[in-house]
Amino acid sequence: MLVFAKKSGPLLAGILKAKDKNITGRTILPGTAITTATGIRVYPNPVIDKAMQVSFSNMPEGDYKVQLISSTGQAVYEGSLFVTGNYFKELIRLGKVGAGCYQLVMVAADGSKTEQSVIIE
Repeated sequence: MLVFAKKSGPLLAGILKAKDKNITGRTILPGTAITTATGIRVYPNPVIDKAMQVSFSNMPEGDYKVQLISSTGQAVYEGSLFVTGNYFKELIRLGKVGAGCYQLVMVAADGSKTEQSVIIE
């Protein structure tokens, strides 16, 4: 099991210290800094059963607009999420969205945009 501990003083943006010496077969010296990923991840991809998990790592807190755009440019899903904390995840149920290739667009309160291709089975 991997355990993370704060470095002395405040935890710097995404910097963690590993107490465990082995992570998935790699040896890491105690006290080695590990930088956590920043961004938005959607899984599983392809999406099954019309439900996708969206996780936010080290992203700014606040409201995010979520749209699923078809290949014809039509918004087939619209919603919003309020992200809290350094790690946040939410299950999005897509209802009657048909199978196909889509663009998932997320817009933060500051206007920054993240896009990812998503396949719906």
